[in-house]
Amino acid sequence: MGFVRKRKLYQLDFTGTGLEGLTVNIRGMSVEEALQLSGLERLSRSEGGPTEEDEAEIRRVFDFVASKIESWDLVTEEGEPVPVSGAEMMSWDAGDAFAAISAWQSAVMEPPAPLERRSSGGSTWQGPPIPMDVPSPNLPS
Repeated sequence: MGFVRKRKLYQLDFTGTGLEGLTVNIRGMSVEEALQLSGLERLSRSEGGPTEEDEAEIRRVFDFVASKIESWDLVTEEGEPVPVSGAEMMSWDAGDAFAAISAWQSAVMEPPAPLERRSSGGSTWQGPPIPMDVPSPNLPS
């Protein structure tokens, strides 16, 4: 049996942002999807404002991001759950919407933290002694 890749699920951390307290569980993305998403950064920096094509592309990107979200705990002021959608994300404050996308990109692109190293408590393991031969005396030349 061969190796089966596991689908990754990320829980985004919004500590220190306008979205602090929001929990978003989102699937990973492929390299191809990451390249497509990087086009959003280019569109957001275009001079002279976005064209109609740019606006359509931005909507497509937000729909794509929303399609990757497994769940979120966003609710209305009345406490009703808000359905996940690209249109919903586009209704957010721009800084919050781009912070959410940036948090996802960071989670996916950054390598995982190294495993915790366990301390030996200062002791070292003494293996069995290695037998040593008595050195032979130097022979005269």
